[in-house]
Amino acid sequence: MIARPPRVPFTEVEPLTRSECQAILQAARIGRNGARWSVALSLGLRQGEALGITWADIDFAKSTLQIRRAVQRRTWEHGCIVEGTRAPTCGHKRGAECPGRRNGGIQLVETKTRASRRTIALPAPLVDELRTHRVRQAEERLVAGELWHADPDLVFPDDFGRAMDPARDWREWKALLKEAGVRDARLHDARHTAATLLLIQGVDLRTVMAIMGWTEMGTAQRYSHAVDELRVEAARRRGESLWPAQTSDATSVRG
Repeated sequence: MIARPPRVPFTEVEPLTRSECQAILQAARIGRNGARWSVALSLGLRQGEALGITWADIDFAKSTLQIRRAVQRRTWEHGCIVEGTRAPTCGHKRGAECPGRRNGGIQLVETKTRASRRTIALPAPLVDELRTHRVRQAEERLVAGELWHADPDLVFPDDFGRAMDPARDWREWKALLKEAGVRDARLHDARHTAATLLLIQGVDLRTVMAIMGWTEMGTAQRYSHAVDELRVEAARRRGESLWPAQTSDATSVRG
């Protein structure tokens, strides 16, 4: 008898509301890297993707953003292991404690899948916000002077231009929610929110998949609430198209 794999429990997405998003963006305006959260809520990028954006990835003339890299935290490896053996010689168990540690820490890596490597059209207000953010970052660079790490010229780095620690990014998200007076939410819920807004606005599913970097159609099943709303809207439009007079009469009666 062939064993069946365990069924993964279905978790319905609970996106942030429009008013919650607006409160978050309003609170983010006064903080450092405020555009980081505009990108999160409007584009739905994964955390690593957002932190891995460089200024070269943004085409302000075409209002587009290329996703090619992501910031990741990798486990340190021992650098003391002699070739042909497995045991470390430094006397430490963890690679992070090895004096010759290697290949670990916060790194900027290439995205793994074709779907993840994508070009996204940017909303006009977000383009304006990113322009303003670039000016403010230039001022930060002047203050930091030689301490600033100009390579790889990240859009949302730490205070000295280095890749942002995802743990710090998460803490700043949580602090922003409190500042905005918004309920506690996961950082990944910002991605869910962006996908939901796209679907509710009538963007076709294939386009949403391309924007979000989804590889499987089944991922959209997690957004059943948004899909159901689209179905109701589609039924309303069909009614207006085939029975315009009746639909108009029904609307006047409800009014």
